[in-house]
Amino acid sequence: MKTSNAKMLRLIGAAGSAFVISIGAAHAGAFGLNEYNAIATGVAAAGGAAGGAGIGSIAFNPATLTDFSGMWASQTFNFIDPTIVVDSPVFGNTNNIGNGGRLVPSMQTSYQFNDRLWFGLTIDSPFGLATENNPSYYASFYGHTTQVTDIDATPMVGYKVNDWLSVGAGLQVNWFYARFGNYLTPLVPGSEVSINGHDYSVGYKLGATLKPFAGTEIGVGYRSQIRPELSGTLTNNIPLSGLSGVIPAGYQPMKLDLVLPQQVNVGLRQVVTDKITLLGTYQWTDWSAFNRFIVNTAAGPALPLNFAYANGWLIGFGGEYKYNDQTTLRAGINYESSPINNTNRAPRLPDADRISLAGGASYQFTKQISADFAYMHVFVKNGAINLTSPANSQFDGVPYFGTAHTNVNIVSLTLNYHFDAPPAVIAAKY
Repeated sequence: MKTSNAKMLRLIGAAGSAFVISIGAAHAGAFGLNEYNAIATGVAAAGGAAGGAGIGSIAFNPATLTDFSGMWASQTFNFIDPTIVVDSPVFGNTNNIGNGGRLVPSMQTSYQFNDRLWFGLTIDSPFGLATENNPSYYASFYGHTTQVTDIDATPMVGYKVNDWLSVGAGLQVNWFYARFGNYLTPLVPGSEVSINGHDYSVGYKLGATLKPFAGTEIGVGYRSQIRPELSGTLTNNIPLSGLSGVIPAGYQPMKLDLVLPQQVNVGLRQVVTDKITLLGTYQWTDWSAFNRFIVNTAAGPALPLNFAYANGWLIGFGGEYKYNDQTTLRAGINYESSPINNTNRAPRLPDADRISLAGGASYQFTKQISADFAYMHVFVKNGAINLTSPANSQFDGVPYFGTAHTNVNIVSLTLNYHFDAPPAVIAAKY
């Protein structure tokens, strides 16, 4: 057991160190992420709260810990590559503001203490975004550079009440960094403002699973709001108007209180035959909490940040086919209603409703070692941008309009290690 624990600690350390180089590139609604492991990606997140994402399910619902015997360690590398171009008949096309792909790692571990009690840990990125407009485009007045980096560590516990009911809970320890920069006015070439800050904050996860019939699992997972209080700097090279005065040019300490949305995941996993399993999911995210925030500066006047997001939801279906003892194939589809629409869309993040198609496979190398691979393509609806009226919450005094064209490619690779000892070899007595 000491050897197994040492191996687990080394895997956890390697997983944590991978996050130092990660920057999220948004795939789910707004700047949310659902890529917790390759099984989840391969079924388009279907059934995640009901054990349908393998050990990655504990990121959706901590109660699914009780589905996994012994000790597990899992490390995932997601490569998320968005292509985002905004074209305008007047202002011209932008560059690909998705600015290349990003590596978004995640990891999960679990440990079965006894036949009732489990412990687990996830390190992942529930949120992430990186976009950059070329300074020569008018769209830079609504988002020259944007970066959101989120690292979330959640120790958790699962308890098996009886054969059909399990519950779970986890404490989220979250580090959130945000940077927003844009040009100010075409009347002063090169005028720019930039805000950046970071904070540690906490939240929690709750969950339950029901197994009313043989082969049926229903899971519900809840992730609470997180309220980072960002401390950092505001930098501007010309004076700009605040809510109650003028902020002078220069470097200003600032504070910005944000609200990251709560989320509910409902999952279904149904074993149909020894080879076929069907999956379904519904996800609701309270993006309306990401509305209007105030940047408080040391100079006194405050700046508003208007987002005015709507609530978002996702519905998805998927399935698995056990081809043989070593190979499992899977596929999935989901539709997501974005919190960003024609009334609040801006070039910084011109999101829209989307359909995601995914496929993947798993291969069992030994009784303890397996790997999962998945690919997903996200088809995003073209999004109209109309920033020509003060009635629009995103309008900052510079007229701009156009149409956003977006698609996303995601490749995921997961390596799993199951620490249960292999069956003992019984030697012949003769």
